[in-house]
Amino acid sequence: MRLWWAASLLFAALYCLTAQDSLADLETRAGQAFDKRDCTTAASLYSTALASARAGGKWPQAALYLRRIGICSYRAGQIDEAYRAYRAGVDAAEKAQDQEMLRENLHGLAVALRHLGRQTEALAAAERALELARACGHPQHIVPELSEVAILYSDLGQLARSQQVNEQLLEFSRLHHDKGGELATLENLGMLYGFLGQPDTG
Repeated sequence: MRLWWAASLLFAALYCLTAQDSLADLETRAGQAFDKRDCTTAASLYSTALASARAGGKWPQAALYLRRIGICSYRAGQIDEAYRAYRAGVDAAEKAQDQEMLRENLHGLAVALRHLGRQTEALAAAERALELARACGHPQHIVPELSEVAILYSDLGQLARSQQVNEQLLEFSRLHHDKGGELATLENLGMLYGFLGQPDTG
């Protein structure tokens, strides 16, 4: 009886190890395909890895895989699929308590919702992503979130608020010597000043 029990434990341990190795291998292969922009292969491999990650309660990995699936779907013009992936990615990141993956999935969710014409929902996701970006303080995170919020305010006809966010973005770009971001924001502000009947102060 003890021999049978020991053999069962060994089998279970070997099974778990094989499952972990398979997940790691899938993630590696999916990442390589994703880096090559082979989204068909990447999405397929990430979907397989996702099933394993969910079954094992590996929510940080699940949040990453869903974000990558969302990106691949977006690149393929499959916005509904991208929305569903990012929405699930937000849920997985919340379970993992992974703030970075939460922000990135929220950003993707906001972009997908905007393309689906659901601007009000998109703004809620974008503002939440911006709050997380400001908490971490990294410029490369804050800039895209500010940009998305500014776009959505403009889409919703809230031009004065879009102007305020763009002015924050301009100040941030200048502070961090981002010439490309500065020029793009000045162009956006120029259009907004024109719509609002204000002089261009850039």
